[in-house]
Order: sequence, then structure tokens, then C-alpha cells
Amino acid sequence: MNKFPQLSLSFALVLSVVITSSAQAKVKVSKPAAPTVAQVSSTSVSNGKVNITITLELPTNSSGAKITGSKITVGGKFCLLKNAKTSCTIKGFKNGAILKVRSQSKNIKGYGAQSIAVRYVAGSSTYRVPVVTRLPQSPIVLQIDPTPTPSEEVVLPADPTLINTAAISGLSVPKPGNVPDTSVTPGTGYTASVSWSPNPAAFVSNTSYTATITLTAATDYTLTGVAADFFTVAGSSSDTNPVNSGVVTAVFPGVVYAINDVGPLGGLIFIIPATTGNTAGKYYEAAAADLSPTKTWCNISTTVGTTGSAIGTGKANTDLIAAACTSGAGQDAVDYSVTLDSATYADWFLPSQDELNELCLAAKVTRPGTSTCGSGSLKSGFVVDEYYWSSTESSTTSFARYQHFSQGLKGNGDKTTANNVRVVRSFS
Repeated sequence: MNKFPQLSLSFALVLSVVITSSAQAKVKVSKPAAPTVAQVSSTSVSNGKVNITITLELPTNSSGAKITGSKITVGGKFCLLKNAKTSCTIKGFKNGAILKVRSQSKNIKGYGAQSIAVRYVAGSSTYRVPVVTRLPQSPIVLQIDPTPTPSEEVVLPADPTLINTAAISGLSVPKPGNVPDTSVTPGTGYTASVSWSPNPAAFVSNTSYTATITLTAATDYTLTGVAADFFTVAGSSSDTNPVNSGVVTAVFPGVVYAINDVGPLGGLIFIIPATTGNTAGKYYEAAAADLSPTKTWCNISTTVGTTGSAIGTGKANTDLIAAACTSGAGQDAVDYSVTLDSATYADWFLPSQDELNELCLAAKVTRPGTSTCGSGSLKSGFVVDEYYWSSTESSTTSFARYQHFSQGLKGNGDKTTANNVRVVRSFS
């Protein structure tokens, strides 16, 4: 028989309390598991910017400790939430920007693991965490925990780099006579192709052309995030592209030349469609310099055929000279060429008498007020006090027509005499 029953009961209670307290003391509080990014949405676009609202699901496993706050990180910006708050709005994201959204929560031990990143395009439709539904009457229910533990760190590939160089290089302005480009210089993070409307074999004057330049992003680069009308093309009157797009539309106005302008191949424009006697309505450009040295007209003294003197006959005259002569001004004219932008132009000829007179007028420092090229100072590059050959034969078979540019005088010269030669070309 126990003489001290109440003492025994008290001792048992005390012992129970000590054991329970000791067991509780062994429970270790750790940082919380990761929350889940449950929803991401954007406001409407204003000045190319949107605000983004993010909603979390707090972690269910917090090691028995109270959640004291959360942090949401989006595209280099972040917001801090207090206690059990689960939503915040971050302002000022570029519409179309590719963003990575992550979050983490904290308790008395500090911030825990980060959530799995959600990729979201600013301005796009609302993202919601995927819902996993169970098959009806399934005897097996699998618990899916989307939150990785620290040892299950999810490593995502790096975000692609946004193409951010505006200037597109390597597209030649559509000068008359030039062949359209089909590509441009590759830029940082892209290659490009070009199509034209209209698409001629060679550009002509007085015609507007539109180039559609299609950029293709290289590996690890993206066009998503590019602003509208971001890209520029030198020489165009306008260049536009949609948002998030590398399809660039560049418009080039038609080229209209005036007398004394620099032509497409660097020479002097001396006849325009409005010039009196220009029945074909073409432009005429003289080469940038004389042929060197001076040239005889032909190596024979007989006639080469029926040559003309009017504007528009110089090319046919020169073909007759080159066919009959093995050397001289006509032969050198058809052999002359200029290469520009990888295209070679071999359409030069010796000007007819009337074409040469127009060149004489344009060669003057002060252009005469009449169609007669009288005496006057010459521009740099033309030889003073010397004659220039035309492609027109005189009535006497051993002579051809020439003109003295300083004095403006026209005359007949022996075909075997060496004179100055300035070749020309015509184009539309």
C-alpha cells in the first residue's frame, strides 16, 4: 500500500511535463518552402508601357513558423509584401518585354527557397498557374508538390538578348541605273533579306520604291520586346516596323535630277528630260573625268557610216565607230566602265554634236542664258583651250566634229588628231 499516493501522482505529472517540453525543444524551425506564382496580368498599354500585377499562393510548409512577408521579383524590379499579403503591382514595363517572375517567402528564419520562374510577356493575356485535375473515381490520388526543395533547384536557360541596334546598314539607296539589293549587312543578333515594290531589273528616276526588310533573329536573340518604328534605314523618307517585329518597311522617294547635279555614278548631269531636243526624255551623265591621255577619233580616215548630230544619237554613233575602228575615242568609250556597289556600268559612249554642246553649256562656271555655248570659264576638271571630240562625222569622211569648251566654237577635226574625250551615258 502506497503511503504517499498524491506525491506519486504529482511526480508523474512533473515527469510528463519535462518529457513533453524536451521533445518540443527538439523541433527545429527552418526557412519556409517556396510560394507559387499563381497569376500575372497586365494593364492596358500607355505610352508603350504597362503595369504588372502578380498574385502568390503562400507556401503550405513553413516549419510551423508564421509567414512574415514575401518578395516578388520581375524583370529586375521587385516588391515586398508584409505578413500574409499575396498580391502587388509593379509599374513601368516596356510592352512586349520578356520577363521572368519569381517569388520567395520568409519567416523568423529569413527568406526561403525561390519559386519556379514564370515567363511572361508584358502586355500579354493573364497567366494563371496550371490546374491539375484528377480523374473521377480514381483509386489512386497523387499529391503533386510544384515547389522544389533547395536540393531540387530549377535552372532555366538564360533569357534571349533583345536586338537593340536601330540602324540597319548596307542597303543602297535606289539610284537610277542601280540594281536593287536583295540583302543588307547582318547586324548584331540578326540577318536580313530585302524585297522591293516595284521590283525592277534596275532602278529608274522619278519613281518611288518601297523596301521590305525582314530581320531574322539569331540564336539567343529575340525581336520580342522591340518597340514600334524602332529601326531606321539611311536615305529613306520613312521607316516603320510593328511592335515585337523585325519586318521593316522603308520608303524611298523617286529621284529627280537637275542640270549640274551629281549623277548616280558620280558624274555631272548635263541633260534632263525637259532639255530641248531630248525626245527620249532621258537623263545624261558625263563621266567624272576625261579619258587620259588625249585620243584620236579613229585609226582610219574613211567613213564609219551614217552618224547623227541630235540628242539621242550618240550611243548609235559610238557603236558604228567601235565597229569600224580598232582604236581611238569611240573604241575607248565602249571599253569604259564604272563599278559601283558591286554592279558594273559599261553603257558609256561618245556624245553626239548636240549632246556635246549641252555638255559644253554645263561645263561653264556661269551657264550661258542661251543654247549657244559661248566663251566663258570652265569648271574644274575640264581642260581649258582644248577641243573635245563628238561622235558625229563631218561631211568630209576624214573629219569629225569637235567643240572648243572654253570658247564654245564648233568645228571639223582630222580623225587622226588627238583631242580630249569625256564619255557620257544616258538613263531613265
